[in-house]
Amino acid sequence: GLTFQWQSNGVPILGATNPVLTIPAVTIAMNGSQYRVAISNSTSFAISSNAILTILPDTNAPVLLGAFIQTNGTVRVSFSEPVSPASATLLSNYRITNSAGANISISGAVVSDNTNVILTVAALPANTYTLIVSNVQDRAVVPNAIAPNPSIARIGYLGPLIILDFAGTWRYEQSGTHL
Repeated sequence: GLTFQWQSNGVPILGATNPVLTIPAVTIAMNGSQYRVAISNSTSFAISSNAILTILPDTNAPVLLGAFIQTNGTVRVSFSEPVSPASATLLSNYRITNSAGANISISGAVVSDNTNVILTVAALPANTYTLIVSNVQDRAVVPNAIAPNPSIARIGYLGPLIILDFAGTWRYEQSGTHL
């Protein structure tokens, strides 16, 4: 074909004149809609049969992938899918403890890149930290809560960790004697 015109339920879709139809945001209301394309060239015209769009609800809960100290004062929490800002920024959904079981103060939470949440915390001196996340939901029409609920992750350090600067001097004792 030389020209294409996509239709939804028999009505031409404005601007849909490419060989491939892309629907950027599918909604539940579009369930059952019929799509077809009218194709023509210099000698012929044809209309495809209808394709019926079936919308399946999202039933996959977000998963806590990990937590990393970005700077001394921020912790990046990563999820498997975009999370709802309403639930992901609720401070009561997070708890950070150290190896002694003491709670670390969390003063802020901001969604970053849809799947990451940046927590603002008190200074984190060297220790082992654990993050406990509860009730964070995804962005589905019917939101799914994190699974398992609560989820637990050990907080790691986000590199790079520079042991020796690129231009630094490194020396070793060839005999193996510890100096």
